[in-house]
Amino acid sequence: MRRAPLFSVASIAFSAAMAAILCSSACSDDKTSVAPPGNDSGTPDTSTGSSVTLAFEARVGSEPFKCTSTYSKLGTTKATLNITDFKLFVYDVRLVGKDGTETPVSLTQDQKWQYQNVALLDFEDRTGSCRNGTTDTNTKITGTVPPGEYRGVRFRLGLPPALNHGNATLAPAPLNDEELFWTWASGYKFLRIDSRAVRDDAGAGDAGTDDAGHGDMDAGDGGMNHGGNPLTFFVHLGSAGCKGEPQVGEKVTCTYRNVPDIDLPAFDPAKNKIVLDYAALVSENDVSGGGMCMSSPTEPRCVPIFKHLGLDIATGNPAPGQTTFRVE
Repeated sequence: MRRAPLFSVASIAFSAAMAAILCSSACSDDKTSVAPPGNDSGTPDTSTGSSVTLAFEARVGSEPFKCTSTYSKLGTTKATLNITDFKLFVYDVRLVGKDGTETPVSLTQDQKWQYQNVALLDFEDRTGSCRNGTTDTNTKITGTVPPGEYRGVRFRLGLPPALNHGNATLAPAPLNDEELFWTWASGYKFLRIDSRAVRDDAGAGDAGTDDAGHGDMDAGDGGMNHGGNPLTFFVHLGSAGCKGEPQVGEKVTCTYRNVPDIDLPAFDPAKNKIVLDYAALVSENDVSGGGMCMSSPTEPRCVPIFKHLGLDIATGNPAPGQTTFRVE
């Protein structure tokens, strides 16, 4: 079996005692567990160490994602479309040592893109077909790790339970992005990628439709009847089957966490970037319009999308075989 190459992070002062604390609080977890260990609390790791930057790129097949671009031959119908939003939350970032030991990356608290052990990756810049967000983008995660030799990276797509439910209007950045909050579910969209098909039969009125007020509220129908724009296709990943009203102090519990644990075994942050490929994500869906995946376990459109994200749709637990993320 071919082993992944090792890379070293430059050494700085770091005590063995701190290493022991880090490993005891935030190391490897069981990917098949509903609530795996690791740093799942949202509590930041306050260690010091060597600086590390993880670069991400949004891609549509072989093409970099741009709000001004049109993409073709996507999904089962080889649709042509524009992407109108492209964001995701990532947390619990870990570098993997040569012996498989996980070491958490302590994220830089920048008051904008990173909070505790959570980072928001935002690839849309409000140009072209993108209308929901701002002109600011973020394509990297920054932090520190203890010196050592590492051969890979792991992270979760989503938010820890402690940060997933609350009031987005009062939350600190980046959790104050209301476009990523489901008011009806009292939780966040971990990933939001919206698209609009470009079709010869599209009416002039459809071409300018703003999707910001789309049919999220229709998710309760299992995704079968949306009544939304016939040109759009939305992928919104978040926890499902949640109970509890955080506004009145109730604890929220969710039957389906829907948090993929991404494992990329051959990754050197000095040489590689992490690619998120929309074409791979929707390769088994009809994205020519009139559909969505809102993370319901009974929603047929979510079945292939969950598979490509590395999720078991029946349980909401991580599963092997994700194809959406890769290293280049």
